[in-house]
Amino acid sequence: MDAATDSCNVDCQENDEVRLCTAVKIPDWLLKRDLERQEAVERRKEEKDSQAVTEEKGDFFSSTFNAEKVLTMGAEIQQRDVLLTHLSNCKVRLFGSPSTLHIKHTQNSEILCGPVSSSVFVDHVSGCTLAFPCQQLRTHNTTDTQVYLHVTSRAIVEDCSSVRFAPFSWSYPGIDADFEVSGLDKDRNNWTLVDDFNWLAANTPSPNWTIIPESERRSNWD
Repeated sequence: MDAATDSCNVDCQENDEVRLCTAVKIPDWLLKRDLERQEAVERRKEEKDSQAVTEEKGDFFSSTFNAEKVLTMGAEIQQRDVLLTHLSNCKVRLFGSPSTLHIKHTQNSEILCGPVSSSVFVDHVSGCTLAFPCQQLRTHNTTDTQVYLHVTSRAIVEDCSSVRFAPFSWSYPGIDADFEVSGLDKDRNNWTLVDDFNWLAANTPSPNWTIIPESERRSNWD
């Protein structure tokens, strides 16, 4: 092999290496464009999911709304796990006795529920009015919300502010039978026993929750 051929091979190899490097290095503008496209796809998926009205899977019942709606449910929630999520400007009436109730990512809504056999979980809720009997309440990341509560153990708040409590006062035909199904004691209500996991001062009331004065409590739920 002569020197010219060797030189040509070297040049080709070097050119190949240059081309290889160029192929591996992706321009920043292209990376940014692909990232924006991926984020747009994810946003469209979230919007589509948030428009689903109801979804049932086994013993789990969930509802999602992103518009003003009124929802009333009855026998379909009896002794089932119920999830209400991404509600905005909604009124919800749950007649019956769910096993558990989850309320997540909800704002400016009113949710009333019959006796819940075990726990109610509230997370990322703002500007809402809630009413339910339950065995235990766990509230996280919630602000400016009123809770009309019947709880047979204790209520827990964490990372919350401006949460106000009053005794449960909603009623409907058949609620006594639902209390029996739930196993809750109608005569035992510890609605004033609230533990704030962010407030450890035993002799000073937590600033994150208060009791609704009697003059401000709701009695008409129509």
